[in-house]
Amino acid sequence: MLSVLLSGFGIGMLLLPASYPYYMGLLTQAHYGAGLIFAAKFLLAAPFCYHTLNGVRHLVSYILSAILGVTSCPPSGELHPVRHLVSYILSAIL
Repeated sequence: MLSVLLSGFGIGMLLLPASYPYYMGLLTQAHYGAGLIFAAKFLLAAPFCYHTLNGVRHLVSYILSAILGVTSCPPSGELHPVRHLVSYILSAIL
């Protein structure tokens, strides 16, 4: 679904009459508040952070189970929501 949205955005930008800097200028002149900009960044960063951290967690657990010869690893999700929330906020600040 995300691929469809990103592809649609890219094709849409190609078909618009003005260039990308023109539309960025319009957003800059709109003077949106800092809270709205932070919320938009947070909503954009959340899925990327979530899937990246999940991928890293799965790779680490897979590699550790292969190295240690463990056939079943215990769940490691106690602090999982806290880590994601912190990473979302840090990504939105950037």
